[in-house]
Amino acid sequence: MPRLFEQLHDAYASGEISRAFSLVKYELRSSPSDGRAWEWLGVVQYSRGRHAVAVSALERASLLVPLQTASRICLALGYGKVGRRELSRQLLFDFVGDESVPIRLLLQVASGLDAIDRPDQAMEACRAACRCDPDFAQTYYDLAYYAARCGNSPRIIESLIRRAIAFDVDNVCYRVGLATLFVRQDRIASAHQVIASFSSAEISRIGCRRCLERMAEIFWWFNDEERAAICHCHSRRLASEQSSQDCH
Repeated sequence: MPRLFEQLHDAYASGEISRAFSLVKYELRSSPSDGRAWEWLGVVQYSRGRHAVAVSALERASLLVPLQTASRICLALGYGKVGRRELSRQLLFDFVGDESVPIRLLLQVASGLDAIDRPDQAMEACRAACRCDPDFAQTYYDLAYYAARCGNSPRIIESLIRRAIAFDVDNVCYRVGLATLFVRQDRIASAHQVIASFSSAEISRIGCRRCLERMAEIFWWFNDEERAAICHCHSRRLASEQSSQDCH
């Protein structure tokens, strides 16, 4: 891999999207027919929320080089974002039967199918991911979400979330997800039991604002004002940090 593409890969992998964008623009100025650069431009633009531009760049790249699997999925997701939903669905579902697609990409496929209102096919993508690695926790949690979207019974959804927790006991979001399910079933005591073991220090390490707000509500219901306040304060701090980052 040429040095510039190594830098581009490292910048993108570390979340430095603006730097990745600058690098790929530099490459295209000097080599406007570089298919890999156009491919990278499409992926980076998708990450920037420039979906129509991303689709255009990836289509151009596909005329110059064979696209990588991740880029093909990105293109399919892009079609969904720009309103070409049936094309997006067809392309995404083609990956479900491809055993060479890594789990993390299959979960992206599932998310894309759900985004175009096909949670049933998103479930199929998750099941394919389960076949690849039956012990991967995120697959079961995502499957629970799509199962709920498809109207499956709370018993099935709870079973899937519990399986995710069993494979990743330290994942706070999974436990909060289970607590949220119980809240929706008016099983408030069960919801509190799921999160009751969280210490103040553990709460302060949670990086999901939605999880924190849901936890705060449950703690308030059980008059646990101290931990509810910690959840609220930490959530506001995360929001402030995000706002500060957006300004740069």
